[in-house]
Amino acid sequence: MDKKKVWLLLGILIPVLITATLLVTILAIGGSGGTGTDSSGIPFATFFAVFIAPGIIAQQKKRREQMKKKNNLGAM
Repeated sequence: MDKKKVWLLLGILIPVLITATLLVTILAIGGSGGTGTDSSGIPFATFFAVFIAPGIIAQQKKRREQMKKKNNLGAM
């Protein structure tokens, strides 16, 4: 595998594993026992918006810039 593919795979896999671990922890420890309201979705959504989404957006922006650069070099 090429280095770029490995880093891309790690960039996707690590946040997914962290998210899954946090979700399991929230459900196992912070569960309300099925009674009352459960607000555990709000901290998870906040975590996603603060930590995960900016990384995804930055990666997509970087990929678009690389594709533009690659297309511009191919046109010369």
